[in-house]
Amino acid sequence: MKRLHAHTQRRQANEQNLRLAALQEFARHGLRGARVSHIVSAAGLTQPSFYRLWPSKKAAFDDLLGDVADFIPTMTGRFLTISPDLPFSQMLPLFTAELYEGLLVLPQATILAVNHLLVQPQWRQGAYQQFVDVFQQLQIQGRWDTDLDPSTVVHAYLALVEQWFIRYPHLSPQPAQQVSHLMQRLLFPSLSGAEP
Repeated sequence: MKRLHAHTQRRQANEQNLRLAALQEFARHGLRGARVSHIVSAAGLTQPSFYRLWPSKKAAFDDLLGDVADFIPTMTGRFLTISPDLPFSQMLPLFTAELYEGLLVLPQATILAVNHLLVQPQWRQGAYQQFVDVFQQLQIQGRWDTDLDPSTVVHAYLALVEQWFIRYPHLSPQPAQQVSHLMQRLLFPSLSGAEP
């Protein structure tokens, strides 16, 4: 495998450090309160490095918010491919654990999503619709045998995810398997009429 030139490696490392520092700054202070000087200081770089990557603070914010927004379609796509031979009752806990772990990887990204994406009705509705489409697909595939309306189920599922996973885990993280088991116990009496 071809090794990257030292200059290229350094540039990529600087970009990664800037992105992480900017994510942390925006999560703490939002767009208006964030300072480019704080971002470059946290990254151990200078302001020209910042402006080589983004033309403005707003451009940096929008870029990072776009990365966070991409997490939802990535995860909904994963829902359809995770253990495709398993029934819904066994697949949902696996997916829930992955989702929880994904939200904990970069808690700053999760905070950014809560403060700047979930408050946008158009984005929020789009995210819900992606999950509804996945649940409908599972019904069509015969992996989820229920007469419940998928949109009702998605609202119940995502309401728990938002309150428990997004607003709570950065305060007191729990093991993903424990959380997914508790979610399953809460959801399945309403999803299938009985606990699995």
